[in-house]
Amino acid sequence: MIAKSILFKNPDLFKLISKVYSESMKVEVFSDGSCIGNPGPGGWAALVRAGKMAYRIQGGEPYTTNNRMEMLGSIWGIKTAMAEFPDFTEISVTTDSSLIVDTMNKNWKKKKNQDLWEDLAKLIKGHKVTWHWVRGHNGHKENEDCDSRATAESAKQQKIFRKGGGAMAFHKDANTLF
Repeated sequence: MIAKSILFKNPDLFKLISKVYSESMKVEVFSDGSCIGNPGPGGWAALVRAGKMAYRIQGGEPYTTNNRMEMLGSIWGIKTAMAEFPDFTEISVTTDSSLIVDTMNKNWKKKKNQDLWEDLAKLIKGHKVTWHWVRGHNGHKENEDCDSRATAESAKQQKIFRKGGGAMAFHKDANTLF
């Protein structure tokens, strides 16, 4: 109670502490998708980071499209951010999918993958989520990491597809530092 009283009597200190606390609650999501053929075996990957904590997740499907994998990378990245960092104030999503970024930022018409667009809309409703585009295969460290893991998942799914499997795979690794 004493600390609370001091903070309210000193608005500058209160603003400073609030700003530090708010900034620590921003979560970054980087995502990518991959598909061998389109449609074909596909993979997605995301890196979720807040402060010094990072989670690398990836998964895939044996028969899908590239756009679905791009979307699933962002969706699973956001889901992980919300689960692992429930006190977040903002999620920043960076992807090389101009379709996702332009649809979210410019309100483009959602023509395909309605199920995923609906899932995404429900997921982010009431939350501050910003969308950023980065050119793929251009040396962006986090995008390159997601790309290599999504590509590896596509190759893994190709083996499953050839054997006649059909289950979606999901993997999560927690890292203290990226």
